[in-house]
Amino acid sequence: YITSDETSLTSYTAEFDLDEHPGNVAAFRASLQARFGDIAALNAAFGTTLASFAALEPVTGAQAKAAGATSPPAALWNAWRMHNDVAWAGVFRLYGDALKTKDPAARLSVSGTQEQAVFNGIDWARLTPELGAVCGYGGRFQELQRLCFGAADLRATPWCAYGRSGRSVDHQAWSNLLAGGDGMALFWWYSLRDHDLTFSRSGQDYQRVIREMRSGIGKQVMQATRVFSPVAVLWSATSQRAAWLAGRFDAFKQAEAEVMAALYAAGCDPLLVSEEQVAAGVLATRGIRALVLPMTLALGRGERRGGLPVLPALGALLAGGGAVVVSEMPTQDEFLRPAPLPEAMAQALTRFSAAKDRLAEVLAKAGVRPHAPLTPAKGITAVLHAIDGPGGARLLTVLREPIGTREVVGADGVPYTERDDSGGLELQPVRIAVAALGQTTIIDCRSGALVPIIDGAITVTVQAGGGHPLALLPYTIDALDVTAALQQDDLAIAWRLRSDAITISAHVVHVEVVSADGTPLRHLCRNVTTGTDGRGTLVLPLAAEDGKGLHVRVHDVLSGRRAEIASGR
Repeated sequence: YITSDETSLTSYTAEFDLDEHPGNVAAFRASLQARFGDIAALNAAFGTTLASFAALEPVTGAQAKAAGATSPPAALWNAWRMHNDVAWAGVFRLYGDALKTKDPAARLSVSGTQEQAVFNGIDWARLTPELGAVCGYGGRFQELQRLCFGAADLRATPWCAYGRSGRSVDHQAWSNLLAGGDGMALFWWYSLRDHDLTFSRSGQDYQRVIREMRSGIGKQVMQATRVFSPVAVLWSATSQRAAWLAGRFDAFKQAEAEVMAALYAAGCDPLLVSEEQVAAGVLATRGIRALVLPMTLALGRGERRGGLPVLPALGALLAGGGAVVVSEMPTQDEFLRPAPLPEAMAQALTRFSAAKDRLAEVLAKAGVRPHAPLTPAKGITAVLHAIDGPGGARLLTVLREPIGTREVVGADGVPYTERDDSGGLELQPVRIAVAALGQTTIIDCRSGALVPIIDGAITVTVQAGGGHPLALLPYTIDALDVTAALQQDDLAIAWRLRSDAITISAHVVHVEVVSADGTPLRHLCRNVTTGTDGRGTLVLPLAAEDGKGLHVRVHDVLSGRRAEIASGR
């Protein structure tokens, strides 16, 4: 159920304060009273001299800037903005709960998602847990944020098309799939057709990519869990507000982008974590060995009532031999009050400016190493997924940026492409070191061929803009056996993946019924997940119009095994 399109508290990233409705102000006062307990604790944290919670009034951004970035009014403004972010997330909780009273299986969704900003209520760490589905845009790592902050069963169908064509279509579709996508939404009909109603170049390119996704690889990735490197990037809404007060909001976004780019260039796949998650112990539970703080000006100390103990979590990480990398030294606490770091802590932090050219080395000392180092590495990343359930199969997808274009985000949050003459070869051989992946058989999911490992590495030719999936199997699939039998007007198909293992992972098998002239009948094509015993079945209803001389083709996505058999009709 899509509640709205391009939803935000203000308008996109517009900077203005609301809502001072008496009910919202009363809720603000109540939330602070619940957080601090008494007014003395709030005064101690904010540096204010308020007589009671009833004396609390919202502070505008203009007032906070005029008073100074570390002033008591700035602390109150920070709390007011945080309250509105929480309230905005609460709106969707209200809608979701209401829907479930009528439809228990309801998934609340929003369309045309906006990027985080100071005034628009958008904080994906807070919003995502309230949603069951998202049809979103992708600015500022939104899809990755929703993958990291949402429930495991969140359904994401990002907006695509808008006239995009060429290999940037491939990159968009693969990026979305690898970041938890379950499909795509296409905008709009007019950009997919030419004036004579035939498919435009954009429409043809999306058809080509969607055809591959629907051949089984899309479902296989959707039934897998992304395996992040043991390195995380902190998302701090409080620091974003601190940067805005200092007139450095654009610099904050730039720092965020630079940190992510540097981590990918170092061969890592970083997890995104919120301040609340860090304070709750996510670094230990997720086995994080390094935490990167992009322009984290304000860092929770947890020393006062109502605070957030982020700094103690960082101390524990450092004490355990981990690393904390900062683009700037934090100088404020969680209330935006002046709070220089203890000298010993400051000395233990790694400056991003000094480490960015040797970031892989710094991270390796903390225990962070790439899943599969790439050569060349520029513009190419390796994304690892573990197939859900037993069996131990994994997917390693080599994702390469397109050449000739680059992606930018418009004012409305919609990503589009513009020309970029830097790049490389259309087809680029990439050497992938696979020693860290352990003993495994590697199958090229496109060709179905076994990829030879030579001196601990493989070589794969990767298309510019494309995603190239490789299956990592701890067992072998020796054969694919298929049977097909007519049962009145139905076609019963069964298959078995023969393996040297008793239990295998849940392989996705693509089944298609082919007419006598070799044309697949689209209404008789399915992607089916096998059991862990390698067996699967499918019953398809046949119509007289489907004709005679039908054949069944079966393709196992992970092993590349194929089989074809006559249907008996």
